[in-house]
Amino acid sequence: DKVLIAAWANTSLDIVGTDQNRDAYWARISEYYNIHKESSWPERNPNAINCCYTLINRETSKFCGCLQQILNKEESGRTIAEKTNDAHILFKEMDVKKT
Repeated sequence: DKVLIAAWANTSLDIVGTDQNRDAYWARISEYYNIHKESSWPERNPNAINCCYTLINRETSKFCGCLQQILNKEESGRTIAEKTNDAHILFKEMDVKKT
């Protein structure tokens, strides 16, 4: 996941990022991923990379929503680490409610 996020960030932030079609964009991310992955990991095609990234992005957005709910409580005297831990708990509770 970390290599995939690095591939996305590297490709999204370069100068070519805005002047390419969807297929070229994900092909470049896939190429970066396949060059920088561990040798024991399987090669991933652009579609597989896009699907995996979509899942990571969706779950990250959910966690950010949980964190924002905790931060909106504006509880004084609590550290960001405590608030982040509460967000993790809330995130996990959301997942349990889904099943």
